Amino acid sequence: MLLAIDLGNTETRVGVWDGDKWPAIWRRPTSATWTADELANWLEAHLNEGLPAVGFAGAVIASVVPDATVAMTQAVTQVTECIPLHLAPDPRLGLEIRYNPPNSLGADRLANALAAKHRFNPPVLVVDIGTATTFEAVDRSGAFLGGAIMPGPALSAAALATFTAMLPEAALDLPSSPIGNSPLHALQSGIMLGHAAAIQGLAVQMVARLGEHVKVIATGGFGERFVDLCPVLQGYYPTLTLDGLVVAHGLLATGTVIT
Repeated sequence: MLLAIDLGNTETRVGVWDGDKWPAIWRRPTSATWTADELANWLEAHLNEGLPAVGFAGAVIASVVPDATVAMTQAVTQVTECIPLHLAPDPRLGLEIRYNPPNSLGADRLANALAAKHRFNPPVLVVDIGTATTFEAVDRSGAFLGGAIMPGPALSAAALATFTAMLPEAALDLPSSPIGNSPLHALQSGIMLGHAAAIQGLAVQMVARLGEHVKVIATGGFGERFVDLCPVLQGYYPTLTLDGLVVAHGLLATGTVIT
């Protein structure tokens, strides 16, 4: 089995890959004050819940939170007896990165691009809707071109509530009409429908640059909510980032892709 960790700004997801599927995926809010012992206890508690007592062949981490990475690395090493790989740009991944500088590309975005390249025939565009909404563009040759980064819907809602005097923090629900007839509905229209319009508009512009027959997919914690709102999105793939970690581990540890 392989332990894959997507250590994000807001949430951390841990998945167990058995070579064919994800029999278990857990999540918890990310904290920069984690201790290794705390994380090890959390991992062990979940591993003891209904999973076979099989050893781990490896572990891999994609982290965008440096302050939490050390504790997670120590915990994973303790629990799996494997030193985890840390995803970063590497020629062995077979992904040309035309992003400057290449090492500024977030590990989660790199994982998305790897998974998309190996799962679909490029060109492909990934829209990851989470704390931030990111776009990852892979061209017909399989090269990562770059993309876009904008605040995600929850971050937008929190910012409006924090930096205005009279607006509440809105629940991320769809309003009954784009014309909001109350502060709450107006916020929901602006945040949800406005975000959908931004995704649609940016994605359409990127598709025009990538050429014909572009596969456009969504992932991320809020991705499923926007598939029906954005005609350009062709499907929702909730485990895409973790899938990319499986691909990366296969290439970095053994030189082969695990599918």
